[in-house]
Amino acid sequence: MSARCAHREGAEAVYHLFERPFAGTYGFQGGPHAASGPVLADVTSLIVEAVRRSGELQRASALVPEDATLQATGHSPSPVPDESDYNLVVVLWEKACAGVAPRQMEADLEVDSFRIRRPLAHWLEGGALRLVTPPA
Repeated sequence: MSARCAHREGAEAVYHLFERPFAGTYGFQGGPHAASGPVLADVTSLIVEAVRRSGELQRASALVPEDATLQATGHSPSPVPDESDYNLVVVLWEKACAGVAPRQMEADLEVDSFRIRRPLAHWLEGGALRLVTPPA
């Protein structure tokens, strides 16, 4: 089985469908997997993980809204639990410090929303980032 959603492929595409559902028609079609993109094997595990991520994304989104502007506090960011992609973590930190909103990060990066929002919430809770409130 393979999956594609917007510019995401493989498991990231499946996770994205659960994290950011939209009205529409979804089709599941049997047959040989696509020539490009990763092959997905265990559908049940994939769906269980997608549901878990969706729930955690809701919590992280409550802490870090879509249009939030974040700012570094001067405290070092702590490692993000269970995130093995160091390059992704660096990119997220740089974008957050540059004032890029989470919504824009989700549009730009090929990972699912959970992998973007969770580190931001982790750093916010840990004191390495703070929310910037717009002037009134």
